[in-house]
Amino acid sequence: MPVTLPPVDLIRVTTVVDNSIDVLRADEAVARRWSVARAGKIADLRAEHGLAHHIEVQRGREVARIAFDFGLTGEAMTHNVRELQLDPGRLDALALSHGHVDHWGGLLDLLRIHRRAMPKRLPFYGNPDHYLPRFMVRDGVRIYLGRLDREDLLRHDLDVVDVAGPTVLAEGVLLSGEMRETEPYETIP
Repeated sequence: MPVTLPPVDLIRVTTVVDNSIDVLRADEAVARRWSVARAGKIADLRAEHGLAHHIEVQRGREVARIAFDFGLTGEAMTHNVRELQLDPGRLDALALSHGHVDHWGGLLDLLRIHRRAMPKRLPFYGNPDHYLPRFMVRDGVRIYLGRLDREDLLRHDLDVVDVAGPTVLAEGVLLSGEMRETEPYETIP
C-alpha cells in the first residue's frame, strides 16, 4: 500500500560521521558546512570508515529529529556530536539503514553517554536482519565483523521497532524498509 507523506518546510541533514571531512571547504548552493565562521574555530571533526546522520524535518512549528546510522566507533560518533553541538536529548527516533558495523558501531557509546538525556520512550527502527552476525571473505579467509545485539538496545530502554516495509518515523519522514539484494555483487558468498 502506497504511503503518502505531507509536504515539509525544511529538511536538514547533518553528516555526523563520514569517510572524509574537509573543514576548509566552502559552502555550496545546497550544502552548508560546519565552517570556521560557523564554529568560531577550525572544526575538530573526526572522519572514519562509516556513516552517521542527524536529520531534522520541519513542518510548520513541528520539528522531528532523527539519528540515522551511527558510524563505526563511539569515539568518532560522540566526539562529532559534541563538536557539531547536536543535542541527543532532542532526538525523536533512532534508525538504522542496515546491519554493517560501520553504520551501527557508534550507537552503544552514544547511548551509554547520552541515553539519560534522551526521551524516555525513544523508538529504534531497524530490520530483524540488522541483528544477524556479519562476515566478509578476504583471500579465502572468513572474517567476523560483529553484530548488533537487540538485547543491548533493550537494556538501554529503547522501543525496538521491527521494520520490514515502508514505515513513517515522523511527519514527512519515511523509512523505506527492507530492500532485497538483487544483484550478484550484493550477495556475500
